[in-house]
Amino acid sequence: MGKIDKFQLKIEEIDTEKLNYRYLDPSITKCEMTEAETKFLIHQLVQNRPKKILEIGVAAGGTTQYILNNMPEDARLFSVDISKNYYREKDKESGYIVKKLCNDDTQKKWTTYLGYDIIDCIGNIGEDIDFVVIDTVHAMPGEYLSYLVVLPFLKENAVVILHDIHLNYAYIGGSHTDLNKESIKSKSWKKNSYCTTLLFSTVSSNHKMILCNGISNIGGFHIDNSTRENVFDVFQSLFTAWDYYPDLNMTKYQEYINQNYPEKCGIYFKSCLQMQEAYIRHDEGKLDKRLRKTAGKILRSLHIIS
Repeated sequence: MGKIDKFQLKIEEIDTEKLNYRYLDPSITKCEMTEAETKFLIHQLVQNRPKKILEIGVAAGGTTQYILNNMPEDARLFSVDISKNYYREKDKESGYIVKKLCNDDTQKKWTTYLGYDIIDCIGNIGEDIDFVVIDTVHAMPGEYLSYLVVLPFLKENAVVILHDIHLNYAYIGGSHTDLNKESIKSKSWKKNSYCTTLLFSTVSSNHKMILCNGISNIGGFHIDNSTRENVFDVFQSLFTAWDYYPDLNMTKYQEYINQNYPEKCGIYFKSCLQMQEAYIRHDEGKLDKRLRKTAGKILRSLHIIS
C-alpha cells in the first residue's frame, strides 16, 4: 500500500497566498469539494506542475474551474463526464460554471467529452497524462473502471487524486469533519459509497497523500513501479460486491483489459463480470439458469463452495 504518514498535509501548512488561490462560496461555484479539499487539490497542482491533466466527473464544473484557474500556464485540461447535463440541474450542461468563472483564454486550454464514457475517448486524449482527478459515482465499480482505463496512459510519477474516499459515512448525518454538510443532507449518498476508499487502499504506491485534519475525504498517490507491478491487487478487490451493473459496453472493457494488462488480470476480470452480473440479477430476482450455473462454476474454482 505504501506509507501515508510521511505525506500527510495539515490545512494550515498549505500557503494559500503562495498558491495564488481564493476559495469561492459553493453557492457560486457549485463545487462539491470543501475548502480544505480544494486547497489539497491546488497544492498538488502547484507542487507537481503537470502538463496534461485529466478530470473524470465534471458535474457543474466547480472543481474544473479551480483546476483551470490554478494549473500551470502551459498545461491543458481534458474533462470527461458520462452525462451531458449537470445531474442536479438537468437543464444545464455539465461544466457550465466554467463559462461563468473562467476567462476566454483559460477556456481555450480546456477540452470536454460530455456524454462519453472514459473508455470511448481515452484514445483521443492520448498518453503522457501526468495528473488525474477521478470523482464519479463512488459506488462499486465506478472509479475502479475509470482507473483501470486510465492507468496505461499515465506517465511515470503521475498523480491520481480521488475525492470522497469516505463518503460512505455521510449518511450518519454530519459528524464527519471533512464532508460537505450540504452534500450530507442529500438522500443519494448511501452506506455503500465506499468504492474510492477501497481503490485508494488497494492501489500500491510509495507516495500517498491525505489530509490529516480529521478524517480525510480526499487522497492522492503517485504512479510508480510498485503501482504497475501490483496492479493484480486492484483486480482482486474488484470482486467486492458491486452496487450496480454498468449500463456500458462491458465487452469493450474486457477487450481493453486483455490488451493492456497481464493475462491473469484479463481472466480475473472476465470472472468478475460474470459473478457481478449474477450477484446483481439475483438481488433483482432475475437470476436465470445460465448465470446461476456460471456463478457456481466460478465459486467452485475459487474454493468458496464445494
